[in-house]
Amino acid sequence: AFGAVRADPQWGEAHLALARASLALDEGIAAEASLRRAVDNGIDPKRIHALMAHAILLQGDPRRALVEANKAPEADRLYALRVRTRAYLAGGNLAAAQESALAAVQLAPNDANVWTDLGRFRANAGDMVGAIEAAGKATQLDSGNTDALILRGEMVRSQYGLVAALPWFEAALKRDPYRHAALIQYASTLGDAGRTRQMLAVTRKAMEVRPRSPQALYLQAVLAARAEQFDLARQLLQRAGSGIAALPGGLLLGGTLDLEEGSYERAVEKLRNLVNQQPMNIAARKLLATALLRSDASKNGIELLLPVVARGDADAYALSLVARGYE
Repeated sequence: AFGAVRADPQWGEAHLALARASLALDEGIAAEASLRRAVDNGIDPKRIHALMAHAILLQGDPRRALVEANKAPEADRLYALRVRTRAYLAGGNLAAAQESALAAVQLAPNDANVWTDLGRFRANAGDMVGAIEAAGKATQLDSGNTDALILRGEMVRSQYGLVAALPWFEAALKRDPYRHAALIQYASTLGDAGRTRQMLAVTRKAMEVRPRSPQALYLQAVLAARAEQFDLARQLLQRAGSGIAALPGGLLLGGTLDLEEGSYERAVEKLRNLVNQQPMNIAARKLLATALLRSDASKNGIELLLPVVARGDADAYALSLVARGYE
């Protein structure tokens, strides 16, 4: 596409092809620029509404993406429905996201992409059984669909475990060796399965695709922390950026590193945010209780862990923390 644009900068179709390629790489800003150049060079503006909605969504503006998707002509209805599903999901409107996803499936019941979108929606909505069913349908319809293979790998990981999921990510990478999302999922699964050398190699490959990839830097930070190279872990997490640091995994890692450093107030702040997001995250509760006990807030630490130690399967560490708090 770049070659075509260079050969004839006034060829609108070449700019349109470049925009589609950018969207496939999740590069929203580049896609929007190419779409605007396509219109400037003769492409009918009606043809770009669904594409522009996708580009805007990739830039993190679901409301404006919905406005643009609603302008799409009937010929692009399926694409517009897929963008609307993702936009509603990003905006937290699960009912509208489900409506759009099901409408897309009804419109194209044999399209692996729409089943993948439905599976992704169901997974985000907590319907794991429905997500597994949709992922299976997607790979059944198109066994070479990279997005479907990635989703199937994620579902197999939650259903059957880490090692069982690896072949699905490997299949996705065999189809598209430099697919960033597949590389990240493969690396994280390798790391959790204890294959750290392979994990590191895959994160480096992901950074060849996207230099300074926040997800790859985060995974490397996790790896450094597990190796007790805490200074390196902090540096890598900082390089990953605030977007990663604010996610549950980033908060957990950041809070753990703060605890190790003795920065208990910072640890409390991060881990409290995590517990507010995930009240049933027992590991986060225990870490937060540890930070509270070390910062002379034993009463708060005890109250935090009371629901945990009240359970019949309470672990020894949680019980010990509460005992130390009372002490």
